[in-house]
Amino acid sequence: MVTQLEKLGGNKDDNNFIAVVHIDGNLMGKKVQENDEVIDGILKPQGNKLTSGEKLDIYRAEKQKFSKDIDDLFQDAYNDMQNVVKKQIENGNLKDLSLEETKENGEKQINFPIRRIIRAGDDICFVSEGKIGIECAVEYMKALWKRSEGENSACAGVAIVHQSYPFYKAYEIAESLCSSAKKYNASLDKEGCANACAIDWHIEYGEMYGGLDEIRKHYVDADGKSILARPYFVCGKPEYEEKAGNRTYANFKQTMEEMEYALHNKCEDEEDRMIARRKLKELRTYLKESEEAVDAYFKKSRLDQYLTKNDKNFDVIEVMDTYIGFQTEEDK
Repeated sequence: MVTQLEKLGGNKDDNNFIAVVHIDGNLMGKKVQENDEVIDGILKPQGNKLTSGEKLDIYRAEKQKFSKDIDDLFQDAYNDMQNVVKKQIENGNLKDLSLEETKENGEKQINFPIRRIIRAGDDICFVSEGKIGIECAVEYMKALWKRSEGENSACAGVAIVHQSYPFYKAYEIAESLCSSAKKYNASLDKEGCANACAIDWHIEYGEMYGGLDEIRKHYVDADGKSILARPYFVCGKPEYEEKAGNRTYANFKQTMEEMEYALHNKCEDEEDRMIARRKLKELRTYLKESEEAVDAYFKKSRLDQYLTKNDKNFDVIEVMDTYIGFQTEEDK
C-alpha cells in the first residue's frame, strides 16, 4: 500500500497529501423495496402456476440482475471519473503533480494518481493525490447522476491527510464526512429522501482531535457559529438545488476562482497583486473571530475591493494550497 501511495503524484516532502474518498449511494433501501415490488408484480399474476422452486429461481434471478445493474452503474461512473482525470493529465492541468517516474531501466512512465480500495456495489472507496481528491469525488457523482439519467445519486466524504497518516483513521473520517453529506442531503427534502449528490471534506494538517463532531467544534467563530459552509450540494433535481441556495459546490468553485484571480492578477496601474496571499491567510484567522472583526479586516486590508465576503471564504482559503480544479467541457 505504502509504495503505491507514494506513486500518486505528491511532492516528496512534508506537504505530500493524499485524499481518502468514500462514496455511498443514496436511497438504496428504497430502491431495494421497489425492486421487491417489481418481483411481486412478476410472481403474483402467475398464482399457483409456478412451483415454489420456480418462484425462488425467478426471485434469485431478479435480485442478481438488480445487484449487477447497480454494480455496473457505479463501476461505469468510476471509469468516467478516471477518464476525466486522464484528460486533465493530457491537457497539462495536473503538471504540478509529480506523476512522472524513471524506472530502473531508464524508461519514464506516468503514474496514475488514483488507487481504488473498495468496490462493493454502491459502496466505493478510492485514494488519490491530495490536490485532486475533492474534484475526483465530484466528477464521480456527476457521472453517476448523468449515467442513471437522474435516477441514482450518492454522497461523498473526502479526508485529505498526510501520506504517513494512519489509513484506517483517514477512512473512518471519510465515512463520517460521507454521513455528514448525507445528513445535509436529507435536509433538502421534507421527507428526508432527497435524490441529489452532496460532498463534505476535511483537511488534516496534524493529529485529528477525534471524531468528526469533535473536529467541527474547532471550526466556530467567537459567537459559536460554524465558519464552514460545507457540506455542499453537487447535483440533483432542480428543486433540491433551489433549496440549497448558495450552498452548492458550483458556488464554492466560483469563490475559489475569484480568489485565485485576485491572487494572480495585478491591480490597474499598479505593480502589486490585487491580493497578497498572506492577507488571505490572515483572513482565515479573523474568520474565527466576530463578524464585526471580519468586516473591519476586509476594509482595513482592502479585500472588499476584490472579494465578496461570504460563508465560503474559509472553505476556499483552507483548501486552496491542496486543491486543483479540473478543466472540463462543462466549465467552458
